[in-house]
Amino acid sequence: SALLAPWISPYDPLKQDVIARLKGPNLAHWLGTDQFGRDIFSRVLHGARASLLISIIAVGIALVLGGTLGLLAAFYRGWLERIVMRLMDIMFAFPVMLLAIAIVAVLGPGPYTGALAIGIVYTPIFARLLRGPALVVAASDFVLNARAIGCSDARILFRHILPNLVSVILVQTSLLLSAAILVEASLSFLGLGT
Repeated sequence: SALLAPWISPYDPLKQDVIARLKGPNLAHWLGTDQFGRDIFSRVLHGARASLLISIIAVGIALVLGGTLGLLAAFYRGWLERIVMRLMDIMFAFPVMLLAIAIVAVLGPGPYTGALAIGIVYTPIFARLLRGPALVVAASDFVLNARAIGCSDARILFRHILPNLVSVILVQTSLLLSAAILVEASLSFLGLGT
């Protein structure tokens, strides 16, 4: 952690300087210093790494799991779609924090367990969100033409359908990153996160 500090912050977040303690914001210390003379801006940057890392991992898990389930449900339809969507509806029935606490209670507290719990909790959001547009794109002429010339299902999914959903994925990912930080902070407050 001390090795990375110079790369992300102007000062070592743990280094004390009693002469510079309780200074207000200035050009040297943008947010001032605390009672031990530590630079507050450096401490904020250093502390934000854990929250950002956990939220990125959590949203990545949710995107991969939910996106895959949503795409497969939209592409294959039938019984697979019914099973996946009913499972997502069951997960939606529970409040986010309650389900995250239950998952962390089963797996044990820790930062990566919290990220996994948040990722599982947010999986239905991506599954339902990607299923709708994927249904529309799967019925498009260029997808039907790709099937007619004998393209494999994987090629159709990854070369024809998924690229048309990138804008939806980017918007939802950016929204869920901030929500994941809030859930992670709540889990940490309860002693179940970092």
